[in-house]
Amino acid sequence: MWAYAVAQRLANVLQFIVFSHSDTSADRDFLRRVSNGRLEIGGDVLAPAGAPEVFGPALDYYQVDGRGRQFRWLGSVTFRFDLSPLHLVAAHHASATFSFTDSDGSVRRYRVDFARYL
Repeated sequence: MWAYAVAQRLANVLQFIVFSHSDTSADRDFLRRVSNGRLEIGGDVLAPAGAPEVFGPALDYYQVDGRGRQFRWLGSVTFRFDLSPLHLVAAHHASATFSFTDSDGSVRRYRVDFARYL
């Protein structure tokens, strides 16, 4: 019953989860700077359906070349897009790009191939 309710609530919603870690152990607020998620499909630009969901951060360590074991904060930011306004057959054949601004201020872009998922 619970799974059915979740599936109904997320029908026609596409989620992108950005997993990230800080550059230093002092930068605990890095997830707040992951922003501006957008989805471009066939010339249309969709804004996220609601505010991004932030999970974390949690402290972990990484082996950094030349510096040894370094502590970093890690977490994720989820952007959700409501595809209901789009005709899914048209979206299936359209080119799409997911983009967001990372914690360093760089815009990251990723091509989405709907044919792999629809």
